Amino acid sequence: TVLYTINAGTGSYIDSYTITNDMGTNFVDMSGFHAASFSFNIDNITSHTTVKVVFNRFQKNVTVVNAGGNGTICCDTTVLYGDSCIVRVDADAAAGYHIDYITDGTDTTYYTTGDVTAEYRVYDIINDVTITAAFAINEYRIVTLFTPEGYATAVPADTLVKHGDPCTINIAADACHYLTTVADSGVAGPIWFGYSVPDHATAYTVNYDSVICDHTIAVNMEAYQNTITGVAMTTNGTVPTVDVDCG
Repeated sequence: TVLYTINAGTGSYIDSYTITNDMGTNFVDMSGFHAASFSFNIDNITSHTTVKVVFNRFQKNVTVVNAGGNGTICCDTTVLYGDSCIVRVDADAAAGYHIDYITDGTDTTYYTTGDVTAEYRVYDIINDVTITAAFAINEYRIVTLFTPEGYATAVPADTLVKHGDPCTINIAADACHYLTTVADSGVAGPIWFGYSVPDHATAYTVNYDSVICDHTIAVNMEAYQNTITGVAMTTNGTVPTVDVDCG
């Protein structure tokens, strides 16, 4: 009689073993025990004996969590000890959302506006793992630029607006200037949309009912001209008339 011991490797268990000799074949199913080590007696050894062992790796659970909605993460699964796993994450882009972050509890990857799809991989899984994805609404920048600079204001001049929200930009020239053109370039530039600006307008308002992209508002201005009129009071010389910019 020999006491025989089987030891599974890290992350594995004994699934079954078979003893074969001149006494016959004896199969033992161990799959329900998940034993990493097992000892048994081999009795009445009268010939060469073979012990064949089948090992299996433990399964680990991968659980996915959608933190707050506005997208999907797929899917709950199981992997064998030491294997990797990929989950797919999709933001609800039509509603103006992007992936904010994905975390497995150890590592976290952060994303920005425009990142609507990602495949997140976890390597060498040796424990159950939970992968969480969160989504955030897009924010778009609206900025106003003036040519020449320094002679007008925009309120707000540089702002962030959430997807679908309205926004109003109030533009006003100083006392010596007027607006000639107001144009708008969305995220799909370089196509510019020109607003209809009244002649010599000193103020203009740009209204957005629903912001869904970045905007740059370009404002061109000119200075009012004032005339200096020269009047000769005698006939002994000349006095010029000159146009000068206001200010």
